[in-house]
Amino acid sequence: MGVFRRTATGLMVVAGAAGCTPHLQPGVFTLPPTQAVTADGTIVTALDELPRAPVDNYRLVTGDVLEISFPYNREHSVATLVRLDGKITPPLLPAIAAVGRTPEDIRDELRQRYAEMAERLPPPVRRRYLLRTNDVIEVKFPYNEDFTDVVTVRPDGRISLALVGAVIAEGKTPEALETELRRAYANFMAAPELVVIVRAFTSTEFVVDGRRMREPVRDLDDVVVSVQTATPPQIFVAGEVEQPGVQPFDGSSTLLRSILAAGGHRPTGEMANVIVLRRGAGNEPVAIVRDLTADLQGRGTSDIALEPFDVVLVPKTGIASVIEFLNLYIYEVFPMLRNSSVGFMFTRQIGTETINQRTTIVP
Repeated sequence: MGVFRRTATGLMVVAGAAGCTPHLQPGVFTLPPTQAVTADGTIVTALDELPRAPVDNYRLVTGDVLEISFPYNREHSVATLVRLDGKITPPLLPAIAAVGRTPEDIRDELRQRYAEMAERLPPPVRRRYLLRTNDVIEVKFPYNEDFTDVVTVRPDGRISLALVGAVIAEGKTPEALETELRRAYANFMAAPELVVIVRAFTSTEFVVDGRRMREPVRDLDDVVVSVQTATPPQIFVAGEVEQPGVQPFDGSSTLLRSILAAGGHRPTGEMANVIVLRRGAGNEPVAIVRDLTADLQGRGTSDIALEPFDVVLVPKTGIASVIEFLNLYIYEVFPMLRNSSVGFMFTRQIGTETINQRTTIVP
């Protein structure tokens, strides 16, 4: 049978047979000051064992602005924002995850993706260009220069030529148009010799085995990624504190200092189970639970240094929830009870055990 321990945090830890590593399950749990919980629910016995992100490389956060530049294709260089969903949108590629990664990691992925994009290009023998509006073509008669003409494909997809008039060019390959024009000019001259030359094209689209594709931009795998604007490091304090919100991170921030900077904990705050949420190695979430009751009196050693973008949560005490219940549903209906003690029986099922507790609230 597992051992169950109660607090007001709304979770439970089950300690199995000797030698087994306990894991979190729904219920209630209490952690000693030197323990923390990793993403898979494993309890770590010392803070030094926590999986931490490397501190030597900057890791991207929401709101950062990255500059993605291409030395050989500067027209494709962009500045892109790390979105609220933690992704960025590189040129010519779908969005990729960015939060928690280093700029060098993003660069390496982009180089690989752009190289793969170029490698997927079919060989020229399989590609066919289709004429489009505004393309400029020359219909050249090597032996009858008087009939040579340079024309632009009109918005209706046609070209206008001497003798044959309007001919549909859009959607055809230059070779197909060439064959069609030979047949048309055969009505006016014997064995017409002509060639269709594309002098200017308006699209990079081509056809491979009946499927439309686009010519990828080349030399994009020489990409440089740099942080143009970095979000200032912050910590977030929430829960039962007087002034919850965002605080600047200055390198000396600790758990206790962040709570004091937030105006201190409210009477309803449970300082024996203060929670720190942070990202560890591989961007995995880690929860650290600390008992700061002794630290508030200047004789504890549970205070820890915070890291950028840590989230500090001060939960409510169990008695705080009871007092809120009394204020909302008892004292408002029976004001005379505000100056009286109120007793009640508290019963709760924890696993296979039933907890019975008699509590008296004295205003």
